[in-house]
Amino acid sequence: MSASIETTENSLDNQSAAKRRMITYLLLMLFLMAYSAMFTFYTAIARSTVPIMDFWRWIYKFGSSCLNGSMSLTTFLQDGGEHSQALNMYIIFSVLKRHHFNVQPLVYYGCAVISCQGMLLLVYFLQRCKNDRNSVYLLTGGILTVMIVFNYNAWEMVTEPFSLMAEIRTLIFFLLFIFTDRLFIRFNDGEKSKREMILCFAVLGSIYCAVGLLISGGHSIALLLTYFLANLVWSLDNRKRMGARALIPLLLSTVAVFATALIYFLNLKAGDQTVSAKAAKLWDYARGFIIGIGSAVVHQGQQAAFFIGAAVVLLVGIGLSLIVFFMNAELRRKLLFPFMCLIFGGISIAVICYGRVGSFGANYTASSRYTVEKNFGLLGLAWLLCEVGGHIHAEKMLKRIVFGTFAAAVCCTMVYFLVLSATEEWKMAPYRGAYYTQLANMMRNIDAYTDDQLGSFQSDAAYVRGAIRFLVENHLSIFR
Repeated sequence: MSASIETTENSLDNQSAAKRRMITYLLLMLFLMAYSAMFTFYTAIARSTVPIMDFWRWIYKFGSSCLNGSMSLTTFLQDGGEHSQALNMYIIFSVLKRHHFNVQPLVYYGCAVISCQGMLLLVYFLQRCKNDRNSVYLLTGGILTVMIVFNYNAWEMVTEPFSLMAEIRTLIFFLLFIFTDRLFIRFNDGEKSKREMILCFAVLGSIYCAVGLLISGGHSIALLLTYFLANLVWSLDNRKRMGARALIPLLLSTVAVFATALIYFLNLKAGDQTVSAKAAKLWDYARGFIIGIGSAVVHQGQQAAFFIGAAVVLLVGIGLSLIVFFMNAELRRKLLFPFMCLIFGGISIAVICYGRVGSFGANYTASSRYTVEKNFGLLGLAWLLCEVGGHIHAEKMLKRIVFGTFAAAVCCTMVYFLVLSATEEWKMAPYRGAYYTQLANMMRNIDAYTDDQLGSFQSDAAYVRGAIRFLVENHLSIFR
């Protein structure tokens, strides 16, 4: 009789938990749609209507070949340099040609890709946490996922023509990390053959190599090192159970890293846009790294103390989550995706510090254009905290309270500053839109301005004048 009562109670508990989970799913989907709509409206107000920065050089250099149909991947491979991104450039110029070099579709398409990212990551997070009984961590993780994907601190890569380029790259990186995570899970049982492992990881390594070289050479270092470290963690976890087979992913990832590095540096040497990094003091690099972490959630307009304070809280959260991650083998096998995101974000900030601090100072790491990469780290941290919290619901009360307190402090910090950044950007949106309108007016009367006055276009005056001449002669962009 008592066994029957206990079974009934468990069934009711499961039904109640399933009902709460469905309500949480519905709330998160509604939140995603509302946040996405609000973000799109903000983009429509603050969007760029004319080319800016590197786009002037690109149009000046590749506009004619794009228009006459001679454009190919090799056209953009010749651009070389540390930011070589031939496939991405080909996609961007294909869109520009279709829309008569009107850059606004690049902004709107980029916004659409961001929405796809939000849906993809939210669904994947919910799928990963489908067995967690703690709806608080589930709801918190879902809300943070949406807010991080639609991070207003990345306004520069959202409102300017770089939007589509940046978001295509980001979406592909997320898909790669998800696919890698699923592949590791597939081989966790140790029953797959050596031939299957070699084939799968050889193909995956080749994809990483191709993506790093064709989508964004400047991110290939962080991308390939992240892949290598994920393979290292997985191989060490499975070496006793699987023997030599566990080393196959590690060896193949090492080959992919060296192959990509070799091709990348050969292309770097041949490129015409390579910039040498200037050395800086160790303290400046450390300060740049801390500011870079804090600026992932803190808006550029805030005081320096906010950057440092936010960075300290985030670093505490990173330390806590990594300690739990490395102390629990079961969690390591389940949490490789957020681990990869966290590592990618950290390496990206380190690379930014190396390349920019010596030339522009430590504060330059707070630039909005780097927030897209920092979002990976934020997402990895949020998921680690929330997924670990969901997994330890059966642990001792003291452990749950201590972890929950730290996790709540980190998550609240992220939410507070992300909301504050969104508020600041909504205030700035009309002024950003007015700035681009002013540039459009200058384009229509370009000969009335000196080269020094063309600094507002954030490019070399020769590129600006040459690109505008090309647009006028072919009745493109605002001259249609």
